[in-house]
Amino acid sequence: MTLAMPDSVTVADLPPGYDAYLGYADGKWPTGAALRTRFPQARLVILTVTGATLDADGCDVETGDLSAADGRAWVQKKIAAHGTRPVIYASVAPMAASVLPALERNGIPRSSVRLLTAHYGAGAHICGPATCGQLDVAADGTQWTCTYPGVSGAHVDMSVLDELFFGDPLNQTGTVHSDTTGGNAKVTSTDGGNTWRYTP
Repeated sequence: MTLAMPDSVTVADLPPGYDAYLGYADGKWPTGAALRTRFPQARLVILTVTGATLDADGCDVETGDLSAADGRAWVQKKIAAHGTRPVIYASVAPMAASVLPALERNGIPRSSVRLLTAHYGAGAHICGPATCGQLDVAADGTQWTCTYPGVSGAHVDMSVLDELFFGDPLNQTGTVHSDTTGGNAKVTSTDGGNTWRYTP
């Protein structure tokens, strides 16, 4: 099971009904607030493109935004301040060549971050040694196209995420409920009502 996550700098172009949506906390297109209004029930992944705020789920490492060193520094600050598992987004080539080495050099284990790559032209997949072979480790999600059908003929980006991208239900504090309609188990956490789904 995987999750689908569209994104666009034009929130009105995003189709409804998806598991999650990606947006931005700052920069030229701060879409985070609009996403929360338009998709109040969806999971959101909000990135900072400047590194100026820790009020984001992750950071965007690409030309014109953060460098690999900037991304590494932001991730360290985020972990220290919030104890969360931040997202670091980058195209697959710089993820392999710059981002992962920067994390390793500074003692940031792979398990403490979520890797979200961009890799077009290889179809819907999550980058890793068993798929595209462009990373030595498996990413947590991959943005695989910029031409996914949006609203009224618009094109949007689309990512595929590992089913545990938003947390492993077995490691969360909560109550397990059986879901007989889908054959899944649902864990409702005690940290504000967030939910995770997994297939046993």
